[in-house]
Amino acid sequence: MEALALASHAGYWAKTITKIKGSAVQDLNLDGFEPVPDVQGLADTWWQGKDSLIAIYRGEASGALAAAPFWSR
Repeated sequence: MEALALASHAGYWAKTITKIKGSAVQDLNLDGFEPVPDVQGLADTWWQGKDSLIAIYRGEASGALAAAPFWSR
């Protein structure tokens, strides 16, 4: 439930939202990002940087937000 609330909040405030899929997810550089422990789960992991928020969805989840692997503010 926390991940859904965070996704809603990020979507509301984001100036830019970028969606990437497939092998591009493996190329993400997470240097300078910290995991968001309150929303880590089996299906998704969130990372917070200075001005960015990254959500990585592994596909185990279902629903409208499961297809949005990257949020950026």
